[in-house]
Amino acid sequence: MVLKESPIRKDVDLKGKAIGVGSLASSAVGYMKALVAEAGLDPNKDVTFLPVGMGAQAAMALKMGKVDLISLVDGIDIQTRSSRCHAH
Repeated sequence: MVLKESPIRKDVDLKGKAIGVGSLASSAVGYMKALVAEAGLDPNKDVTFLPVGMGAQAAMALKMGKVDLISLVDGIDIQTRSSRCHAH
């Protein structure tokens, strides 16, 4: 999920971005690393993974600009689906 006003529109736009995940042990990390690699980017150098928790906590990290997008493959709490966020 990204904010509606986010410049991220394509996978290649992830370069230099901070990706919020529930935890660094989450399957979302592996999923996003594969997505980043498919875009021709290096998942170990071109993006940063930050643990943001789940639900409202993750949404707040996104809204406050601590991360550029959140990937919660392990489950998305209904509270992260605010009117300011949309699925990428």
